[in-house]
Amino acid sequence: MSAKSKFEGIETDYGLLYPTGFIVAMFATADDAQKTAHALTDAQFSDVRLFSNQELSQHVAALQSQQSFIDRVRVELDESKAASDVFLERVKEGNHAVLVRAEDEDAIQRALPILRPYNPGLMEHYEKWTRTTLR
Repeated sequence: MSAKSKFEGIETDYGLLYPTGFIVAMFATADDAQKTAHALTDAQFSDVRLFSNQELSQHVAALQSQQSFIDRVRVELDESKAASDVFLERVKEGNHAVLVRAEDEDAIQRALPILRPYNPGLMEHYEKWTRTTLR
C-alpha cells in the first residue's frame, strides 16, 4: 500500500493531520508499531494503518507546505495547539504511528488493552470537535 493511499480518507484541519474517528498511537520503534498493528488486525479491527516515520514526516511536510497564512494563524490560536505540537515533536523524534478506527466508546475500550502493552509514547482519540489523550 502506498503512503498516499494510506492517508486516503484521513482528515486534516488547518493543514494538520486530524484523523476523526481514529486512535493515533505513536511508537519509538518500528518493531513496536508493527507488532501493535498486527495485534489490532488480529483482534478484528477493520481499519488499521501503520505509518513509518518517513511516511509521517513526508506527509506532515506536504501538509505544512500547503497551509495558508490563515491556517497558520488559526493553528497558533487554537486551544489544542499544545497537543498538535506534541504530535509533531514525536514525528521529529523519529516515532512511527498506528492509526486504528475507533468511532465509539466500545471500540476505544476494546483497542486500549491491545495498545497499552506496546508502550505508545502518545495515544489520542480524535472526534469531530475534540481530541482526547488516552492512557
